[in-house]
Amino acid sequence: MAGVLTAVIVLGGGSGYILHSTSTNASQLDEKDVEQSVLNYFNAIESKNVDDMVKYSIDTRYSTEQEASRKPDYQEIMKSDIAHLNDIVKIEQNDEKNFTATLNVYTEDTGDIILKFPVTLTDDGSWKIIIGQSIQYKDIDQYKVGG
Repeated sequence: MAGVLTAVIVLGGGSGYILHSTSTNASQLDEKDVEQSVLNYFNAIESKNVDDMVKYSIDTRYSTEQEASRKPDYQEIMKSDIAHLNDIVKIEQNDEKNFTATLNVYTEDTGDIILKFPVTLTDDGSWKIIIGQSIQYKDIDQYKVGG
C-alpha cells in the first residue's frame, strides 16, 4: 500500500484526487472496523462472553484500580437483563480516532431504545465501544425508517 501511495505521489498530476480517495477509503475501512467492534461487543453480551465484553469495550464507570472487578460485575449483570442489538442505525466519524455509533437496542427493562455510544481507536490499534457515556433518546420514532 505504501509503495502504491509513493508511486502516486511521484507521478503527480491527479495525485491530489487519488490521495483524497485513499483517505476516503481509509475512513470507510475505519467505519467497517467500528461497526465490527460494535457487533462483536453485542455478540459477546448475547452469548454472555464476559471476556469479549471486556475486550471490545472501555467502561468509564471503572477506574484503572477497579478494572479487575469488571468481569465479576459483568457476570452478575448477565444473570438479569441482557441488551440485544436490533440495528446499527448509523455510524458517524467525529475525527480520525473517534466515531459515534447510534444503535437501536432492546432490553426487557427499557424495551426498544436508541442509544449513541462513542467508539474510539485505542493505542493498540483496536476499536472499542465506550460504555458508561451513552446518550439515550426517548423518541425511538425519530429513527424509524419512514418515521
